[in-house]
Amino acid sequence: ELAAADPLEVEFRIPLRAITLDSLTVTAEQQRMNLATTGFYTRREREQGVFMDREQIEKRRAVRTMDLLRAIPGVRLVATGGYSGTGPTQQLQMRGFGGGQGPCVPRIFIDGMQIAGADTDLDDIVFPHHIEAVEVYRGSAQVPVAYGGASGACGVILIWTRRS
Repeated sequence: ELAAADPLEVEFRIPLRAITLDSLTVTAEQQRMNLATTGFYTRREREQGVFMDREQIEKRRAVRTMDLLRAIPGVRLVATGGYSGTGPTQQLQMRGFGGGQGPCVPRIFIDGMQIAGADTDLDDIVFPHHIEAVEVYRGSAQVPVAYGGASGACGVILIWTRRS
């Protein structure tokens, strides 16, 4: 018998026994830090755009950036009649997503910065082997707010370059 304030010391001895656990397999998608910090992976899960990552870019074996983009549904190239250091100049257009006005010129961003107008030749700015990922939004309903939202009626093309 112990009083309420009396100390009691108890020692429990439990034998050690190994427990066998079922095997566990963990899989994870490798993510590039620059794409994660710019929201690429989050948008790819939530948005309605067309996404192309480095692996898909390599499979296409495009020599020119414009040829890489030409393979994306809804994007077309129109010859402008000029010539640059990489060949005939071409303009990117979206097929009929310009609010019922027919083909129109999308906004183009490289690493989050909007580049110059429709006469800009992407082949003179970035090569496919420099590109880490591409996002294409084919109308204002798809365009993320940070890249124009409803004002992006002609769509938006986001190009993310590889960084060391």
